[in-house]
Amino acid sequence: MIKKILIVLLIPFCVFSEEVLYKTYLGSIPVGEIKITIEKNRVVAEGSTYPYISWLYNYNFRFIKEDNNYLLYEKENKKEKIYKKDKIFEKKPWLPLIVEYILYGKNSSSDIYPIKIERKANTYIIFPLKSKRVKKITMSIDKSRFPLMIDIDGKYHIILKRVN
Repeated sequence: MIKKILIVLLIPFCVFSEEVLYKTYLGSIPVGEIKITIEKNRVVAEGSTYPYISWLYNYNFRFIKEDNNYLLYEKENKKEKIYKKDKIFEKKPWLPLIVEYILYGKNSSSDIYPIKIERKANTYIIFPLKSKRVKKITMSIDKSRFPLMIDIDGKYHIILKRVN
């Protein structure tokens, strides 16, 4: 009886998180993985290229959204950079826009960055209006909060396919 009461009392103090893994493709070539973890007030997206292509190109990143604060840590071929909110939206607007969709769903309309949104059946298209690098982000969705596939059309054509 006491164990049951303790379990019920401790449930609110447990930290629940959701996690999804995406395989990353440059065109049709698999190049790495991205893991997105959602906790109470924090979202972390981490990605890296596969080791077998690191001799050609090595890229790792860690994106953190905590409340209204954004940070991006990058390591590209031994060169490390740290970006804050404004620089992230200039260089990599797809990261916070995808995170916002995952957090707020199909009804999300960005207050953080000027965008145009189109919805077509199971497809959600975001056009970042001020981005020079990203033309559009197309997400194939199902009933999960995490898109099945994310197609980033920009300087490079990057595709993320959900694994779990």
